[in-house]
Amino acid sequence: MRAWIETLVDELLDDMAQREQPADFASVAWNLPNLVVTGNLGVPRADVPTFRGFIDTMLGMTSSMEARAEAGEHFRSYLLGLVAERRTHPTDDALSDLVVAHDQGDRLTEDELVMLCQSLFLGGFETTVAQLGSTLYVLLSRRALWRELLDDPDLMPNALEELWRWIPSTRYGMPLPRWANEDVELSGGVVIPAGDAILPERSVANRDESVFPHGWELDFHRVDPQPHLSLGYGTHHCVGASLAHAEIEVTVAKMLGRFPNLELAVPAHDVTWSRTSMLRGVEALPVVW
Repeated sequence: MRAWIETLVDELLDDMAQREQPADFASVAWNLPNLVVTGNLGVPRADVPTFRGFIDTMLGMTSSMEARAEAGEHFRSYLLGLVAERRTHPTDDALSDLVVAHDQGDRLTEDELVMLCQSLFLGGFETTVAQLGSTLYVLLSRRALWRELLDDPDLMPNALEELWRWIPSTRYGMPLPRWANEDVELSGGVVIPAGDAILPERSVANRDESVFPHGWELDFHRVDPQPHLSLGYGTHHCVGASLAHAEIEVTVAKMLGRFPNLELAVPAHDVTWSRTSMLRGVEALPVVW
């Protein structure tokens, strides 16, 4: 999929380059993951804005329960329509593969098929938007890091892994509770009894000094920036991790190549951040070159 992603990035950066400066990189950060995840599941380009509306409402912190439920129903109905269309007109996309797994292999129920598609949309869109915007913000607000990548492009894979580790994923910590299946003893003799609910904080774990020396510092030369938990771990490792990596790597590489003198158009502390999402993402990121 990399060649297709590169085409989308070129299209979005062409559009940004033609706009009056300062341009808002947040539009690139929003549009790329949206186009990738919808394109991967065969959503017509004309319907992409509709999908963003569904997701904004379902994930928005200011959305009422009624609005979320209504958006969810519209989302489900649209997905069922896509599934019905793929049954009669198969195409070369992931949704057709999932429909085949349901219809021919009997490996997915109808509800499982729709829920899996919904999870891919919800999980593959705004999470990558947030990481992409935060990544560019960090690189531009710490110019030495941007210059490091300009001087040594081979640092890119390690640098992006370090940024995944260091950038907090959410605004208020991990919002999803977990339950202990058995008594768990932590350092200092702290015991979590079986059955207790906890909120594991990945951002703190990602900076654990016992795993990452000087973990609160950003170091593109860190010998091994993994095993961070930003994309989960083990059987819970993000199913879209490789896709998100590709989107961010292609975008940053092309930004470095096309706009080597890129700078924030406002002081770093004046950059606005989303107040309606639980994820840590920029609301606007004005840049000049």
